[in-house]
Amino acid sequence: MAKTAKKNAKSHRPRLIRRGLVVLAIAILWAAGHQPTSFTPSSLLIWVLGMLTVALFARAAFAVLEPVLKLGTGLVLYGLQRQHHLGGDES
Repeated sequence: MAKTAKKNAKSHRPRLIRRGLVVLAIAILWAAGHQPTSFTPSSLLIWVLGMLTVALFARAAFAVLEPVLKLGTGLVLYGLQRQHHLGGDES
């Protein structure tokens, strides 16, 4: 029972930046910058659909960029470890 509690505690680390909140912030910032001068039912619909489109594109960008950044940082860290390891053998 104690092992399960420790395992669950490690798997639920708090994240500094939550992806959903960042997407929401991007969508709200876009909506604030593209607010129509007068709200008619059609302009309100177009404005809301535009905000949803921006949120969808932001989520897609995070879905593409997150694995690429993880792979890139992993390769850089591997290269640094390898360089450090090879450099340590020469001395």
